[in-house]
Amino acid sequence: MLGGVVKWTPERVAAQFKLLGLNVTPKAAAVLAAHLVSSPDSYDAIADFLQDEPPKSAVVDESLAATWISKVSSAAQSITESLFTVLTVNDMPKFEFNPAKHGFTTVTKPSSIFGTAQDKLTVFDRRYNVIHQRQLRSPKFATTPLTALESLLGTSSTSVVLGVLSRLRGGQLHLESSSSLVPIDITNAMLVPEQSVFTENSIVLAEGQMKESVFVVNALAQPPPEHRDASLASLGGIDLFGACPNSQIMSQLKQYEEENPEARIFFLSDVWIDNSQVMANLDTLLSGCDDSPPDMIVMLGNFLSRPYGGGSDYSHVLGLFNSLANMLSQHSSICQTTRFVFVPGPNDPCGNLNRTLPYPPLPTCLIEPLTTVLEKVSFPTNPARIRYCTQEIVVFRQDLLSSLFRNNITPYSTSDAVPPSLMLAKTLASQAHLCPLSTLVRPIHWTLEHAFFLFPLPHLTVIGDQCMQYSHQVEESWFANPGSFPMDFSYSVFKPHAPSSITHVTVKKP
Repeated sequence: MLGGVVKWTPERVAAQFKLLGLNVTPKAAAVLAAHLVSSPDSYDAIADFLQDEPPKSAVVDESLAATWISKVSSAAQSITESLFTVLTVNDMPKFEFNPAKHGFTTVTKPSSIFGTAQDKLTVFDRRYNVIHQRQLRSPKFATTPLTALESLLGTSSTSVVLGVLSRLRGGQLHLESSSSLVPIDITNAMLVPEQSVFTENSIVLAEGQMKESVFVVNALAQPPPEHRDASLASLGGIDLFGACPNSQIMSQLKQYEEENPEARIFFLSDVWIDNSQVMANLDTLLSGCDDSPPDMIVMLGNFLSRPYGGGSDYSHVLGLFNSLANMLSQHSSICQTTRFVFVPGPNDPCGNLNRTLPYPPLPTCLIEPLTTVLEKVSFPTNPARIRYCTQEIVVFRQDLLSSLFRNNITPYSTSDAVPPSLMLAKTLASQAHLCPLSTLVRPIHWTLEHAFFLFPLPHLTVIGDQCMQYSHQVEESWFANPGSFPMDFSYSVFKPHAPSSITHVTVKKP
């Protein structure tokens, strides 16, 4: 790192570049010296640039020097702009399974909430093929071939099949694939592992035999999750997360990440701006960060302690967001340097009265006070995705734990040693999906369902839930819940620097 230790003068510039085999004219040397005095580290960037793109001539004139400075400055700006990327549903790549290529391809269909019957079929095929292709790669089942559901009829031998749990025809459980439907009996099925959550619409592995046109299941299992590196290798460079920078910028982002080990991202859920205690504790939290602002603060809804009623509620809620903006403005250093992200919750005024997922962003008319005081702020959909340097983060505000266990179709004992939150994390990783529930329980727009995939597994999945805080790792991917902020004024802090960590913190009164 030469740039930061040299006193740059035109003569020094000419001598230094002569070592690189270049003859710098006096005017070019003056231009380069002026730039290096103001940005000493730029020399290393220019040297790297010259190594990648050697000049055609050994003579460096004023024009060529200005071109170098412009390109290095643009690259530095690109790195700064690429540190954080917040993605809404419309920014997330859509993808489909291509049978001819035996892999996934991205598609460029316009986003719309008005789906067709074909969109519903695409939802099913995409989910099934993600798990099926992952299953075929799994070394755990290399010696256990899968039997197609349509091949079960007329056989009595023990078979292992993959299918979607569905309840059709008078409440009878079925296993379903893209081309077949088989009734099943799980009365005496052994769960593998025992602490698993199986709901309708889950994709499962089942071992059993056909008896009187019913597949009697001996063992029922979740598909084994896959490490993100194995998933990435199978995709061959296809970006299913979104906003993936090129390899050169990614390398520089990795270096930035390693050089900033103290980077922090705060996650708070249920930030009730109509609750005086919540606002007071939020103010206390921010006061403790004035001297060392976090890199990002992600606030998840609900932002109201009661469901938004519309109509006369509008002026009241607008006043609450004004109050939040006024409080934030008291922390000028945080407002100027920290990026804020506001993710709506199920009860927030985001124009989704039927609560069909995903939820749209908070309305512009309410968030205008925040945009005037915060220099870096985003208002994405729910769910949302965040890319920090090389880290991929998924954020979802939903009371998922209670919904999952309320719709569990297999016996569950509260005396089991595995905590329910770990069972939730393992289920989401196995299903590669944020919400593996029946669409009757939690409806999702067919055309936007691609936003709920956890494939490949992100580095961190944050589920804003009203249950107790938790953090678990599955296949080296974090699953965490910051807890409900009004409950005990706790939040979560994610440090992305390897090895990444997530801790739970409670606001302390000074």
